Amino acid sequence: MREVQENEVRTAEQVFGARVRELRDAMKITQNGLLLHVEITTGQAGNRIKMDPSAIARLEKGERSIRLNEAAALAAALDMSVDEMLRKALPPEEQIRQAEKQLERAHWRAAQAEAEHHVAKARLERLRTRLGGGDGGEHRETA
Repeated sequence: MREVQENEVRTAEQVFGARVRELRDAMKITQNGLLLHVEITTGQAGNRIKMDPSAIARLEKGERSIRLNEAAALAAALDMSVDEMLRKALPPEEQIRQAEKQLERAHWRAAQAEAEHHVAKARLERLRTRLGGGDGGEHRETA
């Protein structure tokens, strides 16, 4: 298989391989370095994959197909989802804007969870007081 030219239609695997190369270059790591990241990332989840630097090189050139578990492991090692790996990279300003929106949504969800925690804690305290159950050591709250 020959290397894909810039203006050609590319398969999902070719797009994925190009993104691996782009992100690996941006991280300034070698193909071996990427495989170490993959090993660390997948080793914790128990989903090790078997790839070598030449497999990464062929993938990046669009000369090798990729299994789903390999795609998931590489994406995780590059701090991306498989879906993000298949989309065209956004300009840096847009990436920052989207990350800020994601952070804002996470902050809002955290605030909701904290409020829910306070309501549940207060309800539990009221029930213990009203029912005279105390905590009996069985259902101690840790937070």
